[in-house]
Amino acid sequence: MPTSRSTAKTTFRGFTQQVARACGLLSRREHAVSHCLRVLTYHRVLPDSECREYPFASLVTPLSAFRSQMMWLEACYHVIPLGECVLKTGAAAVTRKRPYVCVTFDDGYADNYTLASPILNELNLRATFFITTGFIAGGTMLWFDRAAEHWRRTTPVERRRAAEFAALSVAEANVDSFPDWMAFLKRCPPAVRLQIVGEGVDSRDAYRAMAIAQLQDLHRRGHEIGSHTVSHPLLSQMTDSELQDELEQSRSVLHKWLGEAPAGICYPNGDHDDRIVAAALRAGYRYGCTTERGVNRWPLDAMRLRRIHIDPRRVTRGESQHDELGFRAELCLLGGPRC
Repeated sequence: MPTSRSTAKTTFRGFTQQVARACGLLSRREHAVSHCLRVLTYHRVLPDSECREYPFASLVTPLSAFRSQMMWLEACYHVIPLGECVLKTGAAAVTRKRPYVCVTFDDGYADNYTLASPILNELNLRATFFITTGFIAGGTMLWFDRAAEHWRRTTPVERRRAAEFAALSVAEANVDSFPDWMAFLKRCPPAVRLQIVGEGVDSRDAYRAMAIAQLQDLHRRGHEIGSHTVSHPLLSQMTDSELQDELEQSRSVLHKWLGEAPAGICYPNGDHDDRIVAAALRAGYRYGCTTERGVNRWPLDAMRLRRIHIDPRRVTRGESQHDELGFRAELCLLGGPRC
């Protein structure tokens, strides 16, 4: 349930957006970024009734709101896969009357295919899906989903013991809230993190991956498939050889499944630096996505593309109602970084 603090923030944000529209600031801001490439980030799309209980509130978009968002994009933008936009359109995008926007999905959850893609297909919109190949091939939950289940099933005492296991003091770990728990796990060495969260397949299907056949169907329908590595690691924590293997194996598996190698990669958790970018180029990738919030000017920095994460808490009203004004404000970064 929304807290009074979050409700107040939402109310204030809505008020400032209305003022921005009334005084013309919103339209000026939209015009200022109209020639920039905007890349939208989604993770999960679930039925409205299931979103409230999802542990990562910023990563799950209610189905009804997603439909409204895609309908709005179809009416106002030219929506194409990211690789096509980055590698083929070039400077021609600047002269278009309808700006380009790219819709991307991270990870490869089944709902991307069963719930999101039918809406995209109905509206003749093509998106880009960044796939964690080990997630699809093995059916094992991603480590952060296992971390969420660990939090749900354990006591504070058990989580404090996990901090001791990781050779961190409780004060250093600060595992009293779910965000703190996730931050603690990200600081752990990879082997320790995996020992803490364990392994397993989600018996409730809440975190289920799409099947290889579904991925292939997306590809046949004109959607782009990109890499999100094999196991969704924090790339900055890997050795050079581990990093290269992770990037090359994911690309090779997708090539085998689809008959062509992906052009793009999305760096898990946004982790990227010169070493990671160089490894991605050696693996054969031609563009890479970060989690840095922003839009992209032409000519593009193709290996460090910025994106706009569509946080449902900023673009919906009530439980799941589409907020067009909030969505417009996010797409032009109103109150955010300049392009």
